[in-house]
Amino acid sequence: MKILFVTIHFGEYINEIVREMKSNGNSVDIIYTDNYLINPAYFIYKITKGRFQKITDIEYQKRKFAKYKKENYDVIFTLVGRGIDEKLFGNFLRSQKKAYKVLYLWDDVKRISEFERIKNFYDKIYSFDPKDCERYGFTHFPLFYCNQFRYLLCEKDIDLSCIGGLHSDRYNVLCELKDQFKNYNVFFYLKTTFLHFLKILLDLRKKNISITHFKRLTLKKTAEITLKSNVMVDLPFESQTGLTIRTFEAMAAHTKLATTNADIINYDFYNPANIIIIDRNKAEIPKDFLKSQFQSIPLKIMEKYSIKSWVNTIISKEE
Repeated sequence: MKILFVTIHFGEYINEIVREMKSNGNSVDIIYTDNYLINPAYFIYKITKGRFQKITDIEYQKRKFAKYKKENYDVIFTLVGRGIDEKLFGNFLRSQKKAYKVLYLWDDVKRISEFERIKNFYDKIYSFDPKDCERYGFTHFPLFYCNQFRYLLCEKDIDLSCIGGLHSDRYNVLCELKDQFKNYNVFFYLKTTFLHFLKILLDLRKKNISITHFKRLTLKKTAEITLKSNVMVDLPFESQTGLTIRTFEAMAAHTKLATTNADIINYDFYNPANIIIIDRNKAEIPKDFLKSQFQSIPLKIMEKYSIKSWVNTIISKEE
């Protein structure tokens, strides 16, 4: 098949999705709707309050949609949809009437300001968030794990880990856990912007500055840490019910999970021996949980959440 992939930047995960799409002989063209991230200029973004970003993004999209207008795509797959110029996209779609148009929401609808203007472009809308699916009539479809996270009988020599972006109350929760596990091998890594990092650095009250960084860990390093961890801490946005990608990476790595997302009990891989729900206002993890063994999950369920299964579902038109 011939696929057009319209996406925001999601680090190396985009490369993994494209690689999986191409693995079956498909051809893939890609358009980033947040093109400014290719050459980050965060200070310009802040000074212009996003206006510079919008101008450069629209000019990039205009060139790309014009370039691909004469192609005949079988599938047009949009990831999230944030940043899409609806006029440019709408005009482009009029030249692609035979294409199957599918949107996957890897974010809450309330954080996608363009959603109401683009939702009618699609034949199918999937979302990782069950509440949004119930509210808007989407098809619920959880995230995936990449092949790098598959368990390989490696030694679990990290007691507790957490890798992600610095947002909401993550920093405070991890500081509490770091105090609880002073004599344990703990790896906490919160990625932030350089300016935000400097702001934290100058705040003398931030006693655990070492857990914040302005460089993103590579997917390879993230997989390495996850595979070596006994327990992964998962701290999504408080309003979020959809499971994070860390959830599935931990499962693939045979790493137990301590999460604030109580909705996890509704999934077929949930096992209280492997997963505990913690309170973000008083984060506590029983020390016995760190040392207990991960209980295996049926292979059929494991494969259900692989990137291969995820991609195949996304690009397969439902009759």
